[in-house]
Amino acid sequence: MAQLEAVLFDGAVSPDLISAAILCKKLCVSRSAVFYWRKAGMPYYSLGVKTYRYVLSEVLDWLDARDWDTARYLDAVKKKKG
Repeated sequence: MAQLEAVLFDGAVSPDLISAAILCKKLCVSRSAVFYWRKAGMPYYSLGVKTYRYVLSEVLDWLDARDWDTARYLDAVKKKKG
């Protein structure tokens, strides 16, 4: 269903959808953070096999609802690694 919602009637992808790479840059997080958050329930749209897109406002709302801070996440990752 989300895949259908992400595509406009003429087959063009909505300009609000961004890739994981762009999401990572905007939030200053790694791809593994995006993967972890997606598995934890972060909203995303599937545009095919392993092709995911995100709406920044939806992701920010989701993070705010969980009181997740990207800095706190990065601190936890650093502690795990070292």
